[in-house]
Amino acid sequence: MASREEFGDLWATRIGAWTAEGILSWLWREDQFSPWAQDLARRYIDRNVAVAEATRLLSEAAAAESGS
Repeated sequence: MASREEFGDLWATRIGAWTAEGILSWLWREDQFSPWAQDLARRYIDRNVAVAEATRLLSEAAAAESGS
């Protein structure tokens, strides 16, 4: 059985990941591919959080830049 501290840490991690997913999904939907948004996506990938959403944002940013 997990201690209260372990339980709290687990839920804090989950809530953080859900928040990251929401932020990155919103940025992607709004076509917000500014340098800070791309940096944020790379940081999430480095931390192995919301990787699918971060990768999608970076892929769309690259496509938008190549289409310009």
